[in-house]
Amino acid sequence: MKKIIFFYLLIFFKISSGQSTQFFLEKAEKNYKEKNYYNAFVFYEKVIMKKKDDLKIIYRYAEVCRMCGFLEKAKKNYEKLINTNINLFPDAVFWMAEIQKNEGFYWKAQKNYKIFYEKNIYRKSDKLIKAEHEIIACYDAIILKNESRRNKDKIKIEVLENINSPYSDLSPRIINNNVLFITSVYAKKIGDSTIMKSNILKSKKNNKIWKTPEIFANYLNEENFLIGNISFANDEKTFFFNKCPILINKNFSYCEIYKASYENDSLINIKKLPHTINEKNSNNIQASFSEINGEKYLFFVSDRKGGFGKYDIWVSKIVDDNFSTAENLGGIINSPEDELTPFFHQKNKNLYFSSRWHKNLGGFDIFKTKGNFNSWSEPENLNFPINSNNDDLYFFLDGKEEFAYFSSNRVEKISDQVCCNDIYFYENIKKENDIFEEENNEIIISNVDNDVNKENYENNNEKKINRNIGKLKSLLPITLFFDNDRPDPNTKKTKTNFNYKTTYLEYIKLQDIFKKKYSENSIVKIKEIEEKEINYFFEENIKNGYKNLLIFTKSLQFLLKKNKRIQLELKAYASPLNNRRYNKKLSKRRIHSLINFFNEYENGYFKKYLEEKSLILKEVAMGEDFAKKNISDSREDKKQSVFSPEASFERRIEIISISLK
Repeated sequence: MKKIIFFYLLIFFKISSGQSTQFFLEKAEKNYKEKNYYNAFVFYEKVIMKKKDDLKIIYRYAEVCRMCGFLEKAKKNYEKLINTNINLFPDAVFWMAEIQKNEGFYWKAQKNYKIFYEKNIYRKSDKLIKAEHEIIACYDAIILKNESRRNKDKIKIEVLENINSPYSDLSPRIINNNVLFITSVYAKKIGDSTIMKSNILKSKKNNKIWKTPEIFANYLNEENFLIGNISFANDEKTFFFNKCPILINKNFSYCEIYKASYENDSLINIKKLPHTINEKNSNNIQASFSEINGEKYLFFVSDRKGGFGKYDIWVSKIVDDNFSTAENLGGIINSPEDELTPFFHQKNKNLYFSSRWHKNLGGFDIFKTKGNFNSWSEPENLNFPINSNNDDLYFFLDGKEEFAYFSSNRVEKISDQVCCNDIYFYENIKKENDIFEEENNEIIISNVDNDVNKENYENNNEKKINRNIGKLKSLLPITLFFDNDRPDPNTKKTKTNFNYKTTYLEYIKLQDIFKKKYSENSIVKIKEIEEKEINYFFEENIKNGYKNLLIFTKSLQFLLKKNKRIQLELKAYASPLNNRRYNKKLSKRRIHSLINFFNEYENGYFKKYLEEKSLILKEVAMGEDFAKKNISDSREDKKQSVFSPEASFERRIEIISISLK
């Protein structure tokens, strides 16, 4: 398993200790301006030891640390700038938020995005747009992380053995079920500089084991160019790839897409795609062929004018080897950020792509969407463990939906540097993700009285039982929220007469009050953001939690009718506004309100099952011990300790597991 520090270029430089700090500073700033951040990092490392109080140098050093993936060093220096003079380097707090999100510290990131937004509200920039989006997107990440627990034991992500190099390995593509192509990018020392180089590598599978890859089509490599982003047409005979300049000059400034015929393990008839694909003065990359309803299309990525953001996904129709004028896929998929690495799966009709936008966990995440060129569904995040807090790109799913491959720079162990991309894979994607999907999301509760054959009856009955169990598990964890100190405020009881439905209905009536209290004394623009935060929390967390409880309850009824003995495990949490002993009792009251819900549901439907222990509710009251440590416990600061979404999120109980006894 690699974790060689990629581009840590100290070994390439013979830096004499006799050189002056000014010499290193000039070298550092020259490389910084040329965007050669890895070289700049080496020189700034020397400079910062002598000029550790120079704020301008600290900022530049933090920037190159971030660019090179040394995130702990970047955070330390951004924090120093924020604490010294946040107004002098306003972007420092934005980049701190970005790093915190990439590390999975979503509440901390959200706070810093908000600080950046408030301090730069009248300064139009891409960062301001991103910060506004991320204030809500951090809530999405928290929800996704909570939901991902249902995938924990179902999807096993593995490094593709024998394939990954000490460098960055990208764009896995498989043909004939046993030939793998990837792109490997590495650093090469030329004079006093280091530049990027690449190779296309090929591996064959033998007895289910991939062989060590070898360089493929070395004749594609040209001086001053990177070759990569490979893909194939459905016939596996047409090969697409990118050619990108390493050093920008007046003759070669942009990336272009090429195609070739793949015959006898070689490439022939190599040609650049026409101007409808390779538009002038724009980068055009990551071509992906598809056939939709009998017609041929090429998806690709471009930063050409007319898009929604930086890099967008475009599509061109192919007729008789002619490529039509490309069209943008639209604002449901494309965003103010980057959308990359499109891949359309012929069988399941999903378009997969990676984005820094949408409901995102940090870095680039892999999404899927369905639709046509006029309308696409809301992109769905593939979630942990497929995605990570770092960059996840180049998703590829084989034709039978048995194996999925992608590239990621996720950190597998504690490391000072977020470094290089490896190729990962997982098995049985359809079985893992879709086995419990029902049409129209309906619960399966139906009669089998008309089955005339006993064997068919038993088989159908067992299938319905399994599908309902699957439906229940797919909903977990079910998270149910409470108003502050409810039910029964200011008491030391461990039981309550309240039913969760009652507390829920009372809670959602307070949505406008929470908006008012959370946003009062804020300036107009921040007030709008804070009201949006509260609305989002009530709609996406509180109301969806109760909706899932009702769906869960229906399937539970079906299983109990089938004489199944079921145990549910419950956990409760509380915000740290009261002392530990009080919160333990409050947590127990909250669990008891759910027990009351089941006892009173549909005139006591579950009561007999609870009494005869066919339905067991196992209580694990957790209280304040498991609340986040950075949540306010100040009674004077009720905006943060009572009305904030962060504090509200801690006032909850969860149904975390279901088991048949």
